[in-house]
Amino acid sequence: MNKEKMGLGTFLKEVEKQIEGLSKEDIRTILLMKAKNLKPDEREFFLAELKPKEKAQVVVDDTSLLTDIDEFVKRIEDGKYSHGWGWDDKIHDEREWGDESWVDEMDELFDRTDDVFLSGNMEFACQAYGRLLKAFHMGEETGHFPGQLSSTEMVETDLDEARTRYLRALYETTHKKERAKVIFEEINDIRYIGSSDFDLKTIEDAIPAKPEGWEQFLEDMKGILLESVLAQNMRALGYVKNLDMLCSIIFELEGLGGLSMLAKEHGNKLDKVYLVWISKLQEAGKNREAVEAYQQSLEVIPLQTRIRAEISDLAAQSAGKINDGNLVFEMHKEAFFSSPNIKRLLSLRESAMELGRLNVMEEVVDFLGKYQGKQSFTSDPEELLVQAYILTEDYEKMWDVASKGKPLGWSGANSSQAVAVPFLVISSVRGMTLKSNSAIRKIWIGNEIYEDEQNKRFEEVVEKDILSKDISEEDRVRHIKWANSAIEKRVDVIVSNKYRGSYDKAALLLVGCVEALNLLGRSTEAQAFFNKIRSRYNRYSAFQQEIKKLLSDKG
Repeated sequence: MNKEKMGLGTFLKEVEKQIEGLSKEDIRTILLMKAKNLKPDEREFFLAELKPKEKAQVVVDDTSLLTDIDEFVKRIEDGKYSHGWGWDDKIHDEREWGDESWVDEMDELFDRTDDVFLSGNMEFACQAYGRLLKAFHMGEETGHFPGQLSSTEMVETDLDEARTRYLRALYETTHKKERAKVIFEEINDIRYIGSSDFDLKTIEDAIPAKPEGWEQFLEDMKGILLESVLAQNMRALGYVKNLDMLCSIIFELEGLGGLSMLAKEHGNKLDKVYLVWISKLQEAGKNREAVEAYQQSLEVIPLQTRIRAEISDLAAQSAGKINDGNLVFEMHKEAFFSSPNIKRLLSLRESAMELGRLNVMEEVVDFLGKYQGKQSFTSDPEELLVQAYILTEDYEKMWDVASKGKPLGWSGANSSQAVAVPFLVISSVRGMTLKSNSAIRKIWIGNEIYEDEQNKRFEEVVEKDILSKDISEEDRVRHIKWANSAIEKRVDVIVSNKYRGSYDKAALLLVGCVEALNLLGRSTEAQAFFNKIRSRYNRYSAFQQEIKKLLSDKG
């Protein structure tokens, strides 16, 4: 999660607080340290900034700014910078080509507008920011902003800051009776010009001075936002636009009681209110109240929905802090069966183990088995089912699912074989000492499916709880033979179709499988399998090189 940016007003107040009471020698030390770390091209500017400025020098009177902005926007509108649309080999995609000098021009115009804003000329700044920001609307069509990235990503200007300053300038120059309506309309108009959604707090913090009539403005905005969110069809959209802003305002004006009332009155439609309310209760250390809010949410939020799962995830933290293990288990169970994923599966298993209730894993596999291929319910049903079978050590059923999987697409979502095959290879040699450069270890640690934090967590759980257990020689052989059959098909598809970018993956699987067979004392089978694949593709020099490289690394 990105750290929230500090507004200029808050920043300056914090600076004042930090320097208050500093001695002349302290300030001298800080400035010299700052100067010492400057880059050469920054030194002259730093020296100039050290010279005191008269008030008259600070006031900005950029009379040509609006004219220059209008001329620039007209050039963009007329397509003066664009030369056409076409393929770019560097990014492997099509994009707009042309004169990218518009970026420097726009950044310079934003810099000049910043100077106007900081000088206090809000009327002038409001017009300038508005015209520049709304020019980005033309980026929704081709023929205006050439560049490899989207227009908003091309500029160096912090568009979140520019957007905030525009709305603060608009606030200062709009009649108090119209402020809420006007700013609400403008937020919706420029909402996506920037990297994040909008928080009204940033308007308040845009400059050190507190906005006049701020509380009344918030009250007016509350009414407008409530009407807006209730008019939306949340079930169809999957989210409610402006709900976060409404909750933020209610919390600022009325505290936790306001969020409680909003949940009681409209929680049946505005599900996410419970998420915000529980989160704020946790921040206040009111974990029992958070649990009560969670239990209230279950009465109105539909079953098998993502928001129900997210609320259960959050509430489980509070249940843990009040040391209610049974409640933690029930919340993890609710979260998993509402919206299954590997994170929730591991959390459910962990809380079940603490209570001796691992029989819940039987419910898990039965449940997931019903949803194979039903992408609307869980994004990776086959992959998750394979993971569940591994955790329950039901290898026959795991292989029944994985054997029907596709030999390609392992790095994508919902690949049962990307989970099963690496597990089978390392499972066959569990308990045996592997060298640091072992191909088996590389297959297990480096396979495509284990890239995010939760899949790494799955790998750690499997090593600790599953691979630490011994299995029969018969099961070891069965595991490597299952893996062998899938590996041969994957190697065949990759190499015969000349997917050169995956030759290294195919070679690693081949060498790893051979290594496992040798460790199991089946060297004759290992050599036969190795020779079969090498001779089958003896004319594929790039693939042969990948094999030689791996064998060389192994010494």
